[in-house]
Amino acid sequence: MSLAVISDLPAACEVAPAWVRGEPARRAMIILRAAGCAWDRGARGGCTHCGFRPLTTAGQAVSPAELVRQMDAALSGLDCAGQRILEIDVYNSGNFLNEGEIPAEAQSAIARRVAREEAVRVLLVESRPEYITGRALARLHAAIERRGLELEVGLGLESATGAIRQGYLKKGITRKAFERSAERLAGAGAGLLVYLMLKPMPMSDGEALDDAERSAEYVRQVASRCGVRARIALHPTFVVPGTGLAGDYLAGRYTPPSLAMVCEAVRRMAGYGELRVGLWDEGLAPLAVPDGCGERREAILRALQEFNRTQQIGEIGAIWTGAS
Repeated sequence: MSLAVISDLPAACEVAPAWVRGEPARRAMIILRAAGCAWDRGARGGCTHCGFRPLTTAGQAVSPAELVRQMDAALSGLDCAGQRILEIDVYNSGNFLNEGEIPAEAQSAIARRVAREEAVRVLLVESRPEYITGRALARLHAAIERRGLELEVGLGLESATGAIRQGYLKKGITRKAFERSAERLAGAGAGLLVYLMLKPMPMSDGEALDDAERSAEYVRQVASRCGVRARIALHPTFVVPGTGLAGDYLAGRYTPPSLAMVCEAVRRMAGYGELRVGLWDEGLAPLAVPDGCGERREAILRALQEFNRTQQIGEIGAIWTGAS
């Protein structure tokens, strides 16, 4: 199959409940099929848990025109006003702000395309710190050209603990780089979404919960100091085939967090600001996901989705103590 054919459609497009700028709504998650993360394709081999390679072209260039066609294909199937889609998340299994992955021309064109959806209030893209520059942010802001549409950049910190983030996950992201990114986003008038992982490595549940809460507190402190609007996206770890964590799982050294543990993490972290809980919806065919609650499973998943929509802890609070 030629690249032109596989590049005409995005890798995925999903709609999920969300809390967007103070009200219940929905967000659209569009995963563009692009060359893939430069860090992953670099000499150091990328992040330990990365399972997004199958959603990329494995380094093969995708033209700006093809990328824009993917966006058009995704948005043509959505009614943002009718479905109350107030946020559009544009992913490329890498770094949207890296011109080597998404050319500058495509970045601007995609931002302009999202800006045409007048109901949308937030455009989210993802990037490592080294690509979060004043020039890149200015380019996107210039392309948006519409009042009421905010730019936000997602950054995968995963943990504030260096031994976890650097030693095990091999993120290659220092606290200094994270804080510098927060400062640049604040200076550009853009927001920050910080990804944190729950139980990202073999560790006790107590250790995992403590690390997630400490990481949330760190994010709050940095955001307050830098004056940037920050949200947290908590990702309960699931096991993707072909990763180092898959080896630990198959050898019996790792068990994903239980859904009861996810509820406890939400209960602890909800006080640190706006929080979104990932529900392993990336379509990566995981080997194992958070579970372990028997007949309560579906009720807990619904409660987590409702929390994402309302930011109200009530239903989770009523469930979590009895989950097992």
